[in-house]
Amino acid sequence: MNKLYCLILIIFSLFFLQGCTNKLYHGEIETLNSNGQESKVVFYWTKTEPIIGSDKAGPGILMTECSTRRLTFSETEDGIYFFGTQGMDKLADQTPVTTQNIHCGKIVNEMKFTNIQAGAVNIKIECLADIDEFTTLTGRYSPAYIKVSKQPYAFEIMESSNWSFFGEPLDAPSQPECRQ
Repeated sequence: MNKLYCLILIIFSLFFLQGCTNKLYHGEIETLNSNGQESKVVFYWTKTEPIIGSDKAGPGILMTECSTRRLTFSETEDGIYFFGTQGMDKLADQTPVTTQNIHCGKIVNEMKFTNIQAGAVNIKIECLADIDEFTTLTGRYSPAYIKVSKQPYAFEIMESSNWSFFGEPLDAPSQPECRQ
């Protein structure tokens, strides 16, 4: 009987210990996109806190209303950045992005997604979509995203969480609907 009790306890422990808390951090603002149109902008990332092991989080995704682009913010040794894409982005001075390591956006004063909590998160955008007469536009949609700004955009980030035995993530926000 004692062996059966131990076996049940071990099985229950293994089942219980694989669980984790999944969190979704998200915020939205209304601002101008690089085409000068008022747009809803959503920023979010996920975080997993396992019972055993280290927390994992990121990347961050920024979506702008009526945009065909999703900007990805990734952790580096120097901070959290959105890197420009050759042929798709240009710096504020209209210089095209020609390499893969051009910082086009930054989460100000943050180094790791696992350390960011609900509250104010500031994002600086330093590039704009490279749109010309050869850019494919689909109706109301374009590759334009949040406008370049000297001042960071302030997102008020909220946290949603759930605990799960099997690690089911929370549903990420959807692309803001195009109102125009």
